[in-house]
Parts: sequence; structure tokens; C-alpha cells
Amino acid sequence: MMKIEKSVLFIIIFLSICLFNPAYSQSEATIEELLDQLKDRDYALRGKAIEEIVKIGEPAVEKLIVRLGYIDSNTVVSAIEVLGRIGDARGVEPLINTFKKRSNFVKAKAANALGKIGDRRAIKPLISGIENSFIYSSIGVALSRIGNYLDDLKPLLKDERPRVRARAVEFLGNIKNDNVTELLIDAYKDDYFEVRFYALYNLGKIGNINDNSVKDLFVLALSDEKSNIREKAAEILDKFKWVPEDNIQETRYYIAKSNWAECEKIGIIAEGPIIERLMDINKDIIEYGTPLKRP
Repeated sequence: MMKIEKSVLFIIIFLSICLFNPAYSQSEATIEELLDQLKDRDYALRGKAIEEIVKIGEPAVEKLIVRLGYIDSNTVVSAIEVLGRIGDARGVEPLINTFKKRSNFVKAKAANALGKIGDRRAIKPLISGIENSFIYSSIGVALSRIGNYLDDLKPLLKDERPRVRARAVEFLGNIKNDNVTELLIDAYKDDYFEVRFYALYNLGKIGNINDNSVKDLFVLALSDEKSNIREKAAEILDKFKWVPEDNIQETRYYIAKSNWAECEKIGIIAEGPIIERLMDINKDIIEYGTPLKRP
């Protein structure tokens, strides 16, 4: 008899909380109402709902996670944004799952949210999408926010897919680590021109021109077969106020800048480097139908 009375008492207390505690019932109702507004076609209304849910914070997280599985894209994208802004770790795995399975547009939004949360569990899944041209920039921003992803990126520097290697080298420029310079120097040896371009670009951004190996690479790049790489090398050397050591270096520098008048002043010594570049231009025309200017 005593057990029955206790059970009845528990039910009465529970119902009292639900029915007579306005704060409890109103909070639940408010969250549901706001979540329903995430599917509205009115952008302004969705925006207001997003802001209000962000203010509610953690109590809304589980319900937001459920919305990630909805078909309606407005609901999914809005839920992703709110989860990223709330920053609760419970959202990491569901967002990773969303990143893997949804459209490119949704993937980019999920990557952004994962970057805001900053949980290392997202690094490997994000890096797996590096070849996707539609989302790789969002992935780069997310990885930069999370940080400390060099060890996960290194294997991709030797990937058999050229575009993957290029993206990996591009992302190296966002990492502050003493080993990055050496990796970029090594990446410049790659056969794929886009890998070489980003290796050079990032060395210009983070490299030390007083390091002879870095300076020598910039000078070497003045002779690269691709005009955009030669142009970038000359631009970087200008930034560091580099001075050519001989007429050959000077000629290659002016060719990279398409300054033919200065090449003419150098005279007959300039003929060899000029012929080399004409052969590269002919090679680009055969391969691409036009001289290549950008990676």
C-alpha cells in the first residue's frame, strides 16, 4: 500500500511540474515553436528564430540534432548554423555525419560549424573532403580554426592524386610549425604545377628569405616551365628586395616579369633563357591550346 501511495505521489508531483510550472512548459513550447520556424521560406523570420535559439543554447541542442536528419534544406542548414554557434560538443558527431552524406552546399555549412566548435574529431572527416572543389575552401577555414592538423595532412602530400597534393600544400600555409618550411621546399619538387605554385606561394608568405634554401628555391622558380610560377617567384623576390647575382639570373627575373626591354639591354647573354621560355610557351600551347597563366 505504501509503494502504491509513493507512486501516486510521484505522478502527482510530476504532473504539477508540467501543468502548473509556467517556466517549464513555456520553455519547451518556445523551443519547439522556434525550431518549426527554421523551415520557413521567410529569410528574416528564420534569422530571428536562429538568434533566439542561440540564446537558449544547450537546452536546444538535442532537438537541433534531430533536425539535421530532416529533408527540408532550410531546417537542416539553420540547425547546422545554430549548433556551430552554440558550440556544444554533442553536435560534433551528428555534424560529421551530415558533412559526409549531404549536398555540397550543406557540407560547406557543416564544415563551417565544425570549425567553430573546434573539436579534433572533425579533422579526419574534413580532410577526407579536400579534393572536392566546391567545399575545400570551407574545409580550409574549418581546419584553421581547429588547428594542430599537420600530422593528419602530411600523408596527403604524397597522395597519388595531383589535386589532393595541391590542396594539402595549399593548407600548409595556414599552419604555424617549424617543419612546414621544409615540407614546402620538398613539395616544390612535385611534377604537378599547382603543387609547385602553392608551395612557392606559401613559402613567400611564411618562409624566411635569409634561409639560403628558401632563397635558392625562389631563384630556381624563375626558371620554372610555368609562367604563373615564374611570375610569383619574381613577385616574392621583389618583396624581399632581392638582387640578381649575374646576368643569367637577371635575365630570368626580367622574363618572369615580361620586361623584354630590360632583357634586350642585357644583350646576347639573354638569348639562352629567352629561348628556354619560348619552348615552354610552345609546350603550353600544345598541351592546353593557350599559354597557361594560372593554376
